[in-house]
Amino acid sequence: MRLYYYTSADYAVDDVKNERIKISLLDAVNDPNEWVPSVERAGLSAAAVREKILQNFNIEWGFISFSKSWNIAPMWGMYADKYKGVVLEFDIDNDLVKEVEYAPVRVVCKDNIMKDFEAEDFERLIRRKSSDWSYEQEVRHIVQLFPRNCDL
Repeated sequence: MRLYYYTSADYAVDDVKNERIKISLLDAVNDPNEWVPSVERAGLSAAAVREKILQNFNIEWGFISFSKSWNIAPMWGMYADKYKGVVLEFDIDNDLVKEVEYAPVRVVCKDNIMKDFEAEDFERLIRRKSSDWSYEQEVRHIVQLFPRNCDL
């Protein structure tokens, strides 16, 4: 699959030279409502849920954001240094990326959000964004940064 990575010219030169690109962490996404599920429990605020998600997953998981298109004007403004940057082109195996699901509602989880938080819940959460962001045509490569059962 041909995918595109918007960035500044300086970062692009560094990325190509060092053969690497930025892995985004959960606490650095643009939309503060991203990664926040709807919880079936009264009295649990979105801020409390987001904090719980970040405590449990921020240092362990990240992602690299790509787009299916190189010519999306708002993307050039937001991610490519206000139209002065570049877009890097990648051919990536379909099995390595997940398409973002754009929806008007958040992922719904049970009230014991961390105790029974299954892999499929996390994948739904990591892939869901508000429909308002659908112009991005985002595809993500999800990266496990530090495996849980690893002696460091």
